[in-house]
Amino acid sequence: MASVTNSAGTGANGTGGGSDSWSTPGNITASDDTYANISGPGFISKDLECTNFGFAIPAGATIDGIEVNMERYRSAGSINDLSVKLLNADGSGGESSGDKSTGLAWTTVESIVTFGNSTDKWGETWTPAKINSSTFGLRFQCQGFSIMGNDVGLVDHVEITVYYTAVAASSHKIGNLDIDSIKIGGLSVSKIYIGSTEI
Repeated sequence: MASVTNSAGTGANGTGGGSDSWSTPGNITASDDTYANISGPGFISKDLECTNFGFAIPAGATIDGIEVNMERYRSAGSINDLSVKLLNADGSGGESSGDKSTGLAWTTVESIVTFGNSTDKWGETWTPAKINSSTFGLRFQCQGFSIMGNDVGLVDHVEITVYYTAVAASSHKIGNLDIDSIKIGGLSVSKIYIGSTEI
């Protein structure tokens, strides 16, 4: 099984979720202590949509699992997750049927929280084309619970790891030598013939 980990290239307020917007949502693209933040007494956040991960999973690969890592903390109040879903990139703007939110409470120390794993498909059937789409990503929502004073949540970084099994490479032999690929310049040759016989 192979894997690749990429950071979100874009963070933005979605049209769904609650009525409270994230400030500077684009700050989730690197672990650099600049934050997407949300604050207010008892807020219900808009969806934080994290997309443009720039994956290039090879065609024909089988997607085995998807893991999301979110670096975050709360600096005031009390905050819990409401919804943690993947954007399924099927052209409908839809989201995964699997919601990984367990209502987890945010800590006061910045840490990385993990959702999913190497065998978790989040209730979806994935293809490399969906994963590679610029609209694939994470849709996330949280809620503050303070009655007096502010709840303040800060998200530093969002990254996704995709686990996949690539198509087995075909090989050919010349004598005892296995040949997995042949290139002419930068062009891969997918078929080789001796006369009219493909080898």
